[in-house]
Amino acid sequence: MDSRIEKIFNHWLHFQHKVWEFEWLFNEEKSNVELRNELLPDFFYDLNQIYWESMLMSVSRLLDNYKQGQNINLSLFTLVEILKENEKSEWREVEAKLKELKAKHKSIVKYRQKYLAHNDLEYAIGNKQLGTSTHIADVHVFLSRMHDVLNDTLRALGYPEKSKGIITRGRYRGALELMNILRSEKQRRSSD
Repeated sequence: MDSRIEKIFNHWLHFQHKVWEFEWLFNEEKSNVELRNELLPDFFYDLNQIYWESMLMSVSRLLDNYKQGQNINLSLFTLVEILKENEKSEWREVEAKLKELKAKHKSIVKYRQKYLAHNDLEYAIGNKQLGTSTHIADVHVFLSRMHDVLNDTLRALGYPEKSKGIITRGRYRGALELMNILRSEKQRRSSD
């Protein structure tokens, strides 16, 4: 299998993990909200911002064009190039899906350009607005569509599809462990 496909799939896999960890840390369960706000509110505010920026950067990078100037990017559009290199007619369908995905998440790409990659003055001081916001559900939709396009490419190349159910949550338990440590600390403090 082409190593570029493996790299993109691994990015999808780790992105899934990051979303799972984010949801563990920042779910709206009352006890979790109280725990975050009582023990480490500034830390969790910063951590939330770091996770969001990382997730938005990931979406945006994955939607980069294959070529930008003289540079070649490892993005989802690499899949189109792989299909073309292998003379598979499915490249048109994959490209159409990716263009639709990029259009759907245009606000994320713009956020990267105006806030994350640059500190565009007009946006930073509020004279211009992006006009939309992103919710975690949008990230889930992106990841699902990304997985679909990966599998479209694999099928066209004659490879078996990749499953969505490959993350073993026991391996990735940093967020869960952190919340358990904080609960123990809260109990210790209340018993002192």
